[in-house]
Amino acid sequence: MNCKAKTFNRYIFIALFFFLGLFPLYSAIVDRIVARVGNEVILLSEVKERMAPLMERLPSNLSPEERKSKIKALEKKVLDNMIEEKLFLVEAKEKGYQVEESDIDRELEKIKKNFPSEEEFFRALKEQGENISQLKEDIKEQLLIRYVIQREVLSKTRISEEEIKSFYEKYKNDLAPPPEVNISQILIKTSSEDAQKKIKEIEEKLKKGEDFYILARQYSEGPMAVEGGRIGFIRENQLLPEVRLQLKTMKVGEISPPIKCEDGYRFVKLEGVKESHVPSLKEVKEKIERILFRKKSQAALEKWIEEAKKRLGVEVNL
Repeated sequence: MNCKAKTFNRYIFIALFFFLGLFPLYSAIVDRIVARVGNEVILLSEVKERMAPLMERLPSNLSPEERKSKIKALEKKVLDNMIEEKLFLVEAKEKGYQVEESDIDRELEKIKKNFPSEEEFFRALKEQGENISQLKEDIKEQLLIRYVIQREVLSKTRISEEEIKSFYEKYKNDLAPPPEVNISQILIKTSSEDAQKKIKEIEEKLKKGEDFYILARQYSEGPMAVEGGRIGFIRENQLLPEVRLQLKTMKVGEISPPIKCEDGYRFVKLEGVKESHVPSLKEVKEKIERILFRKKSQAALEKWIEEAKKRLGVEVNL
């Protein structure tokens, strides 16, 4: 058979696919179902679409084997998330949860506020290959998922007084706030001209008893310079290591020698100290409630998902 005959037969083959309506069937075979949640299905193409922006973040220096392994793990993680979403959406449908159009519009406005203008918002939407109808549908689904989590899981999570007291007795020492120090500083950046000259001048003036705060206003290149370098109370663990180490040797009212740090030299005046103390139950009760609620609600959510998988039936064929 010559080339012209082969080409002609190829066109006939394609024409038959169109005529018989077999292209959609062929696409479905190529695409395929990778998971079922009850009567709902998840297609491979949907997983790939969800993966696309995540794929762009993969390091470019991966070996072929590493890249293949990363993609496989990513594919599984994305599919797991999509299965969980389907579980919530099927539950929402069975329970008859509805989303008001006003709620969708409210969420849409929140999204728009992340953009400088409405034109920028629609431009970004177009670049992502979406339109406003698709976005509204996505918002609707996310709201339904939120409703299920709130009504079926979070609203049923309770924290008892006994649990709070037990947690407090076990962890009260860990709940103690870290020590705080009240400091003022004069910062001379090493990048500044005549840095060493300025440091020497400040040292000499401090030795003569000149006012620390006036010198801070005159020389300091750090924050709060106009307020005399007064930083105020700050947690010890938020201080630079060099400063924290120096303060341990000082008493309230003392001024340090110049402390060499990465960004420059600091003269630090220790104004006051707040020692750590074991808080009362009343002081940390709300904090404990938040900790326990997060822990219990996460466990409850995981339990709900596992039970929903058994109840609705989940099949995976990735």
